[in-house]
Order: sequence, then C-alpha cells, then structure tokens
Amino acid sequence: MASSAKVKKILRASFVILTVVGFVAYLFLVEGRGSIRRVFSNLKWEWLVIATGAWCLSALAFDSSLSLIRRHYQRRFPFWYVLLNTRKASFYEMLTPGTFAFGPIIQVNSMSKQGIPISKGASIILLQQTCTVMSYIVCSLIFVFADFGFFAAKMSVGMWLVYALALMTSVLIMAVYMLVPRKDNWIIAVAGFLIGLLFKMHIIGRERKERMMAKTSDQVTKLKNNMKSLDFTLFEWVRSVAILVLDKAILYSVHYFIALSLGVDVRGALVHIIAANSIALIISNQIAIPGGFGIFEVSYYAFMLPIIGSESAMNFMMLLNRIVTYYFPLLIGGLAHAIRNPGITDKVDVVVDSGIENDSADSNRIDNMPSEVER
Repeated sequence: MASSAKVKKILRASFVILTVVGFVAYLFLVEGRGSIRRVFSNLKWEWLVIATGAWCLSALAFDSSLSLIRRHYQRRFPFWYVLLNTRKASFYEMLTPGTFAFGPIIQVNSMSKQGIPISKGASIILLQQTCTVMSYIVCSLIFVFADFGFFAAKMSVGMWLVYALALMTSVLIMAVYMLVPRKDNWIIAVAGFLIGLLFKMHIIGRERKERMMAKTSDQVTKLKNNMKSLDFTLFEWVRSVAILVLDKAILYSVHYFIALSLGVDVRGALVHIIAANSIALIISNQIAIPGGFGIFEVSYYAFMLPIIGSESAMNFMMLLNRIVTYYFPLLIGGLAHAIRNPGITDKVDVVVDSGIENDSADSNRIDNMPSEVER
C-alpha cells in the first residue's frame, strides 16, 4: 500500500516536471533563446501580479458559492474549511484524469471529517457541480453573444460545430446531475452491474459484494432524500449560478492581464478574450486529461489567435497562462494538502442523515455520530 502511494506521488511529480520541460522545449524550438530572453526582459511584471490576483479572486468567488450551499446543511463552520477542502480537491483534479470525478470524492471525504455525513456531502457537491456546469454554459453564451458579429466573422464552421458539440455535452452532463436525486434506481442498477463485474473477476468475494450492494443502496437512498430535503429555491439557484458566472468571468480575464504583461495591444478586447476562453474551457472540459493539457492549448490557440493576432505572443501567453492558472494553484493546493483536516470542533455543527443538526457540537463525540462520519 505504501509503495503504491509512493509510485502515485512519483508519477504526479513526473507529470508536472514533464509539462514544464515540454513548454520550455517548445518555446526554444519555436521562438529561440534570443526571443525568450527579450520577451522576459521586457515583461511587465505588475500585470502578471494582477493576473495572479484575479485568479485568487476567482477562487474566492467559487468557494463562496460552495459555502452558501453547504450552509443549507451545516449552519456553523469556519469559511476557511471550504477554502482548504477546495484547494485540496483541485490539487488532485489537476493531477488526475476526470475533473468531475476525483475532486468531488476528495471534497466529500474532507467534509465527512468536519461533521457532514457522506450522503449529505455528496448532495452539496452534486449541487455545486450542477451550478458550475450551468455557469460554464451561461458565461460562455453571455460573452459570445455580447459581440456575436465578431465571432461570426472570426470562427469557421468547424469551430462553431466543435463549440456546439461541447455545449450540448455540457447540457447533458448537467441533466445527468439533476437526474441523480430522481432516478436513484438507475444509479443502483449501474453500481450493481459494476460490483457484479468485480465479483465475476474474483476481485471481491460474495460477502463483500453483498455488503457493497447494501451500502450503495443505503447511500443512494440517503442522497436522494437529502437532495429532496434541501429545498433549493429559484432565487438560490440563480444566486449560486450568478456567483459562479462571476467567478468564470474573473478567471477568464486573467488572460487579458497576461496579454498586457507581454505588451500586446488588447484595448477593447476584454469581452472577446473572456468569450474565447469560455469556449476553449468548455471544449477542454469534455476530455479527461490531467489539467486539460494539450486539448486546452489547441482550443485556446484556435479561439484566441484571431483576437491576439500574433503567433509568437500566443506561444508566450500559453506558458504564462499555465504558470498563473495551473502551476500557481498547484502550489497552493500542495500547501493545502500539507495542512491536516481540522475535523470537528466547537465551531461546527454536527449534521446527521435525518437532517437534524446538533447545535452543541462541543458536546458531541465521534462515537455518537453516523458511521460514515467516523471514517
């Protein structure tokens, strides 16, 4: 088990190193040493600092949205718990294929140690994921149609088709999230098939198979009941999506400040840059690659080049974009990962699956809580 964990750490570190080496090698081959030296010597670092600050503001908006949803179940908890959990989850998301799979598992596990049962934690993350996918779609449509004439002239038919396909896939993902609390029998059936497959492959025994089926059925039923009991109003849906649209708009504006740091004239192009990045991210989200490497760069280059106009500037923008929106968040996530989960304190309410909160968290002990919280 320890050797397996060590191998995973080595693979993750190797992935990060390879991406850095790949970017630097690409710049040397395409731009040359002289061009790299000239660009970095003339770099306007203040704009790069502002770009990094914009990423931090975007992350804060995302965490604020998640905090509002979490307060439906747990009225009292320090906001920094959400900051810590989200940064830990994003750390693994950036190094693991499947952005919409591994991160939520980390989030639910972290919350289970902070007084929220697994089924309720899953409900919280499911709602946040649904709102996030909605925000990707809404933000993209708002900014693309803010100057539709520009994109109609700049984008080819093929680019529109890829964008439309990515939008439809995102809508499908959102529909799946919204069906989870209503079609619990579908989830149990799929889980039963997968567990049965493990049994047939002799990976698990009959007794373990039965335990896993019983636990899955129990957790899915609780998830369904918790989702129904949440009673998310239309105002709250709109509020959460609006905050996340703001989060995305700020995040995409990072590329505007990066362009300014390189001395690129992007006056009056802020809306275009936000729209182009919203398209690129929707497309790259459909492919399960750690950090979206490769697929994001291709879509980013295709949709940003008509705005920036210079292939050389685009090459350096891709590198600086990754530094601000990938390597810097990865560093923050790594630091968060090193911080121990604070667990249950007198500052949090302990939530049980019946939906009843215990207002005297300081008088509760671990052995009085549901089994899923213990783990």
